[in-house]
Formats: sequence, C-alpha cells, structure tokens
Amino acid sequence: MSESLTTLYEITLTAPFWWSALLLAVLVLAYLNVSRWVWLAVLGVMLLVFSAYASAAPVWTRVIAWPVLLLPWAVLSLPLIRRRLISHGVLEHLRARVPELTRAELLTLRSGHTWWESAFFAGKPGWRTLLATETAQLSDSERRFLKQNVPALCDAIDDYANNDTGIPAEVLERLGREKFFGLPVSPRYTGLGFSRAGVSAVLTRLATRHPALALTVAAAMSVPELLMRFGTDGQKDALLPELATGQQTGALALSGADTGSDLAAMSDEAVAESNNGHPRILLTFAKRHVTLATEASVFIVAARLRDPEGCLGQGPEPGLTLFVVPATAIGVQRGGRHHCIDAYFSQGPLIGTAVQLGIDDVLGGADGVGRGWQMLSDAQSAMRVLGVPAASSGAAKRITRVAGAHARIRFQHPDPIGFLPGVQQYLARMASATYGIEALRRVTLSAFAAGKEPAVVAAITKYQCAERLRLLVNDATEVLGAKALCRGPNNLLEPYLNLPALALHIDGPNLVSRNLRIYGQGLMRSHPFVVRELEAVRDDDRLRGEERFDQLFGQHIAFAVSNLVKTLMLSIGGSRLAPTPLRAGWTRRWFRRLSRMTAAFAFTNDALLAIFGGNLKDRQCESARMAEIIGQLYTATAILKFYRDQDSPNEDRPLVEFALAGSLWEIQTRFDALFENLPPLPGWLLRRLVFPFGRPYKRPSDSVASAVAGLILVPSGSRNRLTGGICLPADPQAPFNILEQAHARVVDCKPLYRKLEEACAVRLISGHNVTQWLDSACGQKVLDADEIAALTEAERIRRQALRVDDYGSD
Repeated sequence: MSESLTTLYEITLTAPFWWSALLLAVLVLAYLNVSRWVWLAVLGVMLLVFSAYASAAPVWTRVIAWPVLLLPWAVLSLPLIRRRLISHGVLEHLRARVPELTRAELLTLRSGHTWWESAFFAGKPGWRTLLATETAQLSDSERRFLKQNVPALCDAIDDYANNDTGIPAEVLERLGREKFFGLPVSPRYTGLGFSRAGVSAVLTRLATRHPALALTVAAAMSVPELLMRFGTDGQKDALLPELATGQQTGALALSGADTGSDLAAMSDEAVAESNNGHPRILLTFAKRHVTLATEASVFIVAARLRDPEGCLGQGPEPGLTLFVVPATAIGVQRGGRHHCIDAYFSQGPLIGTAVQLGIDDVLGGADGVGRGWQMLSDAQSAMRVLGVPAASSGAAKRITRVAGAHARIRFQHPDPIGFLPGVQQYLARMASATYGIEALRRVTLSAFAAGKEPAVVAAITKYQCAERLRLLVNDATEVLGAKALCRGPNNLLEPYLNLPALALHIDGPNLVSRNLRIYGQGLMRSHPFVVRELEAVRDDDRLRGEERFDQLFGQHIAFAVSNLVKTLMLSIGGSRLAPTPLRAGWTRRWFRRLSRMTAAFAFTNDALLAIFGGNLKDRQCESARMAEIIGQLYTATAILKFYRDQDSPNEDRPLVEFALAGSLWEIQTRFDALFENLPPLPGWLLRRLVFPFGRPYKRPSDSVASAVAGLILVPSGSRNRLTGGICLPADPQAPFNILEQAHARVVDCKPLYRKLEEACAVRLISGHNVTQWLDSACGQKVLDADEIAALTEAERIRRQALRVDDYGSD
C-alpha cells in the first residue's frame, strides 16, 4: 500500500501528469461553457499548484504553462484585447460582405415563436422540459363532434368516387351547415371554437375516409383564420358568421401564374388612387392553384400595393397587402377547374382585372396596408400544422391498416406474403412512417396548446409528414402490387395514391422548404447569437455596434468551442457522457445518441458559418442537408416524447426502435453527404470530429423489422394504437369492412390453415391452393364439418377482399 502511494505521489510530481490534468480541466470547462472568470479562477489555481508541487517537472515547463494557458484566455476573454486582435477585423469584414435583411426577411424573423428547435441550434437538448410539455387534450364538445358529426359526414361520401368532379355539392353544403368550416371560429361569430388539437383530430378522422375531405376543410378554414387574427371588427361581423355556417365559402388566392408561391417575386399589383378625396384601389391579378376557386364566394387575394399619389399615407410602395374580394366583384373571373391527377380536390385559376376596392376591403383596413407578408407569416404556422400533418396522419393510418391486412390474407403458397422477410421490410417502414407522422402531429400540437406557435417546428412538421407519406404510399403500392393500380371501389389505396403530390405543395412547396426555409429561418430565429450579431453589424451607431458585436462575438466563440468539445467528447465516449431524463429505461441510449447528434449539429452549424459567412443562406445544398438533419432530430425527439405520453407500452418497443434507428441512419447519411461536399480540408476535419471512428449507426436490423411487421399483421394493441381512430364505413359490405372481416377470420382460422398445410406436406390431401385442399380434406377427414365450414367462409370472404374490379370493354 505504502509503495503504491509513493508511486502515485511521484507521478503527481511529473510534467505529463500535470499537463494531462490541465488539458482535462480545459476540456471540462469548455464542455460546461462556464464564464470567463470561472475559467481564470480554475486555471489560475491549477497553475499555482503546478508551479508549487510539480518539483519533478523541468522548470521551463512550469514557466511556459502560464503563457500557454493565460494568453489565449486573455485574447478571447478581455474585450480590449479581443476587439483589437479579432472582433474588429471580423466586424469590418461582415459590414462589407453581409447584405442587409430585406423587409420580408425581417417580418419572417419576427413571426411566430421559437420552441424545441432552439435546443438543436444550442446543442443542448433539455429533455425534462420537452417531456414535461403537456399533451394537448380534447374538450368534451370536441370528442362529441368526433363521435357524432364526423362519422355521419363520412357516410355521406363514397370511398370510391368520381375524382373528376370534386366533392359533391351536397357534401360541401353539409360541411358548411354542420360548421366544419367554422371549427376554429369563435362561438361569438357562431363558430365551434375548437382548439388546434380539436381541429387536427377532426381533419385526421376525415382523412381516414377520404383525404380530399380533410384538405378541403383545412383550405376553407384559412380565410376565417386570417379574418380572426387580422380582420377589422366590421369584416369579422360581416363575414365570420356566414363563413362558419357555410352561407359563404372562403378561399385563399396566393400563387401567381408566373411566380408560383414565391410571394417576394409576386407580380400581381394593386394601385391606389384618389377618387373625389377618397382612396380607391384597382386590383389586377392572375392566380392559379386556388383551392375551392369554383365554389368560394369570397377570396383573400395577395398583391403588391403601390400608392404613387400617397393617398394611403404609407409611402409610394406599401408592399404586399391582402385584400378581401367578393367573387361577385366586377372584374373577377373564375377559370375552369384544375384536374389534380385524380386527387378529388377542387382547385382552379382566378383572374381579376382592375377590380375596384376601397380601404375597407383591405384585410385589417387601413392598418393592414403593407402588412400582407407579416399576416401570412404569423398565420402560416397554424395553417401548416393543421392541414398536411392531419391529412398525412389519417391517410397513413388507413393505408398501413389496409396493407397489413392485405399482406396477411394474400397467400404466396403456402404462407401469407406478410411472412416473407422482403415484404416485412416494407411493412416495417410503413408502420414506422405512420408512427413518426402521428408523433409529429401530436407533439407539435402540444406546443400550440402551451401557447406557442413555432414557425420552424411547424415547417419541419409539414415537410416531414408529407415526405414520410410519400415513401409510405410507395411502399404500400409495392405490397398490394397490381391491385393498387386498378381503379375501382376494391382498390382501397386509390384515394391516397396522389395525396403525397398534393401534400408536397400545399402551404408552400416542400422543395423550397427543404432547400431554403427550414434551416435558413431556423438559423436566423433560433441560433443564440446570429440575429443579434447581424443587428450589431448594421447598427447606425458604429461605436455602439462595435462594442455590442465584440461582446456577442466573444460569447459566440465560447459557445462554438463548447459545442466542439462536447461533440468530440461524446463521439469518443460513445455518448455515455450525455445527460438523460429520469426513468428513461431502455430508451436511455437513444436519448444519449440524439444528444450527441444535437451537439454535432450545433457545432457543424457554426463551422458552416465560419466557412461560408453571409453566403450560407444561398448555399442551397448545404441548407437542404442541414434541414434534413434538424428534421430527423425533431422527428426522433417527437417519437420519444410520444412514446412516453402513451405510458411507454413495451409492446411498441420494436416499432420505436425501428423508427429511431431509421432517423439516426438518415442523420448520419446527411452529415456524410454534407462533409463530402465541403471544401476538402474543412470537410475532412468535420468528419473526423463528428465521426472519429467511422459511421457509428446502422440501418434497422432485419429482426427488428420482422417484429415491427408482426405488429400490424395480426390484431394487437400496437396495431390498434398505430391505426386507431379510423372512420369505418356504415355499410358492412363496403370493401374496407370486407377486408377487416377477412383479416379477422383468416387470423382466427390460422390453426386450421396449418392443419391443411401439414396434411398436404405428408400427402394426406392434394391440391395447389386452399380451395383444392378443402375439397380433398372432406374425403380424408382431416377437418371436421365445423372446421371445414369455418375455413370455407374464411376463404369466401378472403377472396372477396382480394377481388380486383373489372369493367366491360365499353
């Protein structure tokens, strides 16, 4: 014992020991991102002890330790030195290179709130805060509406309908009469006053019957949404009661014929002029892709407003403005109907030529002049989190249930195709996508229930839901094969086949969101320093701006170094140092892995800022990959929270593991592509820091995929949770109900099918299919009369469920 203590004492006197201790102290301080005075206190004490007690270390090492550690501290921490040596040069470079933010960009930055996405840019996920966010609950009136009104409406529409004519007029009339268009409208204006969660639940249930129902209701609610937020009292009193009760129908007209959804490049124009002392506005526009264009009676039209005479008092170019335009106004001309590739969805063009309007026709009246961009940005979060996520969730639930049942009753002699490992990969991906979509929808709604309207999270949710639905539909068509290609009531996928194409373009194209908006807006809105640094760069008081920038820049350096150290330590330590929430159980390792990737995202984000500077927002490929990474990070964290909110059922564990492994694989792949396309040296360095030992994450294993597929192949609690809330047809002979009956009977008769297979294997019976086996079994007494009757009925319903529609040659 005494010899060991002596050896330890001798080691503490050597230089390597103290240099290792100093390095460890630096790493810990950087990891924790402590204040500069804590840095000075800790380093000072350690240097004093080093100088006093490291007697075995050469004198020069004890002397050199002081400048090696304290000079960098002084340069980075003391404002006078830092400003002269670093921040002043950086500031002048930025003043010369960084363009001023446009008015549209400033309005976008000020819209909505920040929420959980800020944790990714900070590199520090607060798991307890996320998990403590209460799940949005439905009120009694919302539950009652879901139980009574929604099923009754769904029964009024066929699963298979004529997609060329749109939703029938009688169904549209019923939507209005039963206040589906007034779901979010306050009872003060005769609406139902539903919460965001209540509206989303209704849209999700409608989408399980037909996606066009959900998308039509979501589109019709956009006008009441804008009126409630920004309309004058007169506009609200005149329009909201009629919109809520279906006496009028609203439509939002944004996309231009030449510029699409790019509002910044909009060419539609309104010109204000004086008319006998009163302002008059002449509005000219050419819109397309206007949902409900042929049915709507009032439109909200976006156009660029000019006021050369100054009669509105907002200067000659007030900018983007929203106008409330009646369909009967002189100069308004409806076009025909866009045929959205069998999407059963009403869209069309709308044209206006010199439409005469007054100041009262501006949304918000005189106060609304030039505020169109701000209004749309503020309302966009709510609109994005309702329509596409709800429609995607409802569609995913129904498609997954249909594909799982079909794979169980469709035999590839002698087993169901759902038992084939290759098919199970598709089924597992479908179940995972459905779980992820529902998690995104529910968790994002919890933010709205908490009083937040996070713009970046809403954009991520909309993008991820639409993208996952696209992949899910592709997988479903593979499972159903040629049956999915044949039109008719027995093709239960037909109403959903073109939904992904619509979802990708509603509320802004997914391509634009991925390449520009998600990461760009997130960087500006959620990064702890970027916006404040830009404000300091553009401060009119140059001295004040320099002082402010220097302070922020010093904090930014400490922040970036902290994330660098955190990334490196979590990478080398295999995420074991990452904090996790209490009672994490088997999910603990997933929390740790996501903490590691969050630190890597934050560090990489600052590295990209250093590499590209003000040009980063124009680097669309890098922006797209970072958007994919933050989207997968948010989806994975939403899955973990959703699992906890459902009381962590152990039966769902394979499903959650498959989904999380898939997200981590995608994050890793996007990082890899990002590093590969950076300049060689930065790309090589970033790859070595983020993945020092190579790519650590693997695709979900085949065994987990098989377990996930098994959850949706047979009746189970997981299957009911995953696909629950589907609006079933009232007719027991409807194709969907026939499929459900066939699925239940085939599963119940599994022992009898097994008996036939075993009898065929030992040649007691002969034949090439179940029908021939049954005929042969009657003579061999393999089954008794009751068993033969049960199997015969199961086969009859099974074949009916697998039927493909055929038509005459005419």
